[in-house]
Amino acid sequence: MTKKTMKDAKVDEKQLKKLAKKVNRTEEQKEIKKFILILGIVIILVIGVYFFTKIYVVKDTNDKDDTKTEVTFNYNKTILGSLFNRPYDEYYVIVFDSEDLQANYYYNLVSSYQNKANASKIYIADLNDSMNKKFYNKDESNPQAQEASELKVKDLTLIKIKNKKINSYLEDVDSIKKELGL
Repeated sequence: MTKKTMKDAKVDEKQLKKLAKKVNRTEEQKEIKKFILILGIVIILVIGVYFFTKIYVVKDTNDKDDTKTEVTFNYNKTILGSLFNRPYDEYYVIVFDSEDLQANYYYNLVSSYQNKANASKIYIADLNDSMNKKFYNKDESNPQAQEASELKVKDLTLIKIKNKKINSYLEDVDSIKKELGL
């Protein structure tokens, strides 16, 4: 080989190396461009999902009513299972179903009695309450019950408890009114 051809071969070799480097760089650059493009799309999607959920979460919390319900306890109501466990020596328990057509009348009897001077404590046991239903027996009552597990009541009953024992047990409106002095 002559010097010229050697020079040409060296130039060709150099050009080939430069071309190979360019091709390698171009392939690497293409991979980097693809990576950046995919990364950009992922970032845009994440940001889009963030703002989408932020908008709807804010709407949901703003649309809700922030009404607060005050919890109240009715100390005049009781369950029949605790009939003998009240904190008074003498008290009445009137038993009826709050769904009964006469329920308002019975509530008025209780209210009238409570308004009297020196009235004993009176509790209401609602037969519509699931905890009282097991004591209800339409046909049979047990005025001699010594403990709650023995207790059976009919539709309307007034029970007077004295010293943790049943003192009187009434099942009709007239005798209940008479007992309460109404």
